[in-house]
Amino acid sequence: MKKIIYLLMSMMAIFSISLAPVAVLAGSSTDAVCDGVATTSTTSNCSTGTDAVQKVIKLAIQIFQMIVGIIAVFMFITAGLNYVTSAGDGAKTKTAKDRILYGAIGLVVVALAQVIVSFVLNRVSATTGL
Repeated sequence: MKKIIYLLMSMMAIFSISLAPVAVLAGSSTDAVCDGVATTSTTSNCSTGTDAVQKVIKLAIQIFQMIVGIIAVFMFITAGLNYVTSAGDGAKTKTAKDRILYGAIGLVVVALAQVIVSFVLNRVSATTGL
């Protein structure tokens, strides 16, 4: 059973690592248009470098959320398997329930982190005009 769980976890880790560059390197068409407009015109509605910090922070939070989401899914799956296979053993049941609880708390913390970071970035940009 441990070998199967280890195999599944390693396959998902390899899969998620292989998709990470796609998420990071994917640019929007708006950025490409703004880059083209910036080279040909002096007046445009495109932001120059002021939003770069916000974009990097938001991208980092999104990547962090994906990683934590994948980890939480693995925690729920392994905890569920442990709970089902505990065969009435109180210690194993308690451990499985704790892992499910910790996974849920982790997801809530990550969701709140996204809200807090967005709130702070909006306040900073409104105050400083960046």
